[in-house]
This record gives sequence, structure tokens and C-alpha cells, in this order.
Amino acid sequence: MAEPVAIPNENITETTQPQSQVALTQPPVIEPVNTAQSPTNPVLLSEAQPVQAVAPQIAKPTIVSSVVTDETETRILGLKYAEGAKPFVVFAEAGILGLGFGAGFSINSYLDLVAGYNGGKYKADALDFELMSGMKVDKVDFDSKVQYVAANIRPFAGSFHLTLGLFNQDIKFKGQYSPSDFYLDEGELPEYTFNHATFDANQVGNVHLDVDFNQKVLPYVGIGWSPKISQRWGLATQFGAMYAGKPQVSYYPENGNLTIQDQDKTTTLGEALKVEEDNFSTWLKWIPVAKIGLWVRF
Repeated sequence: MAEPVAIPNENITETTQPQSQVALTQPPVIEPVNTAQSPTNPVLLSEAQPVQAVAPQIAKPTIVSSVVTDETETRILGLKYAEGAKPFVVFAEAGILGLGFGAGFSINSYLDLVAGYNGGKYKADALDFELMSGMKVDKVDFDSKVQYVAANIRPFAGSFHLTLGLFNQDIKFKGQYSPSDFYLDEGELPEYTFNHATFDANQVGNVHLDVDFNQKVLPYVGIGWSPKISQRWGLATQFGAMYAGKPQVSYYPENGNLTIQDQDKTTTLGEALKVEEDNFSTWLKWIPVAKIGLWVRF
């Protein structure tokens, strides 16, 4: 049997692919990516935020005058003072209320706050202050203890100042009148005059006076002058008065006889002394204050 003869055909082309090429044409396997486990996520360019430019900080120029002011100022108790200022002051003084001392602090050139003490005890048993009428003041007993706080207001920022304060006082005053014939002519008798009525001093005998200020805390007003001697030392003067209200004043004869008649038989000793008590207590509503002292600042 004859074998078939292969007839070549030029229009048919036979192609073959290598084994490796066939493998590459297989679709790739894409594994899903877990974004929760990924440390970073890619940022799309379309989602990027615009970057803002930060303007550089420009230092402000320092004012020379403020630097100089700070260097020439100091703070004491939270208050500003000029360099070298001495706002603290201590002082010693003497006056009607006795010897005293105190301390103070200057808030500024217009205001000082001060606190002090005055006290003294004067006792004279043989004063022998003779009066022309035949009355002799031969015993005076004055006892004073005063503590005070005050503000010195300097309206012109100088030595002159107004003073307003409170005085806590314990002041007692006692006196005694006695008959005297020192200034009398021969044959004249010593006399007492109370409320314009004349009494026989020998008949009345000694008359005592007691003054007691019931109101303890008294308002004070005064004026003062405190010039400098040097940068630290100076003088101080003070004149003023404490308002005491109406103090308790008592006049009484030593023998206790208030029924003695005056020479004109118009009133009794008790009635006359009562008027004197009222007049004297009215006059003593204001207790005078006068003192001079020396101060030093630091």
C-alpha cells in the first residue's frame, strides 16, 4: 500500500511557543493587602494638604528709656521706689503727752503711715502756783499712756503734712486747790471763785479736781513740719488735738461740805462746783497735742 505523500502548502504557517512563554502569559495572582496591619498608608497627591508658610518672628526694638527706668528703680514691699530710696523711718519725740517713740513707712512722696507711743507721769506735791485771789494750786498729778496710728498726708510732697489718726489713750489728771495769803494784804482773807461766786477759802478748805476721759479711742487731727537735716536725719514737729467727747470732771471739797454759802448768799459751793465741772468738761472736749522729735530714715 502506497504511503501518502505530504504535499507542502505554502499558505499554511505552523507556529510553536516555548514552554516558558506560555507560563508568563498566565494572569498574575494579586493578594489583598490588609491596611490595618500596614504601618503607613500611601497618601495620594490629590489629597495632600497645602503647606502654609510661617513668617519669621521679628524682635521688637528695646526702648532705652524703659531699661534706664528699671535700672534706677527698686521694689520694697511690692512698691516701686527710686534707687537709693529710704522709705522706713524711726523717731523719738517729747511733748505734752510725755516722751515717745515710733516707726513709719512712706508709701510714696505724698503719704506716710506711722505708729507710736507717748507716755509720762508728772507729780508735783509742792507746786505752789499762787493765784492773786488767794487760791494756790499745790498738787498736780498727771498720768498719760497713749498709743496711736496715723497717716501723714503731704499735699506738696514736702516737709509740711496734715495728720489724721486714732489715739488709744489712758489719761488721768488730778489737781488740788489750797488757800493762800501770799499775795494778800494784811487783814484780807483768801478766797475761792467758782462760777463767779466768791467763797471763804479758809472755810471751804482744800478743793480737789479729778479728770477722767471715758472714751478710750479718740480721733486725731493735726499739722506738722518735718524738714531734713541730712539725707537720713531730720526734725519733726506736730500740733493738733484729740477729740475726747465730754470727759468726766469732778470738783469736791476735802471736808465734803457742799452747803457753804458764797459771800453774797446767792449760791452754794455744790451748785457753783457743778457749773465749773460742766464748763471744764466742755473745754476739754479737745485734748491738745504738741510735740517735737528727731527722725532717721533707712
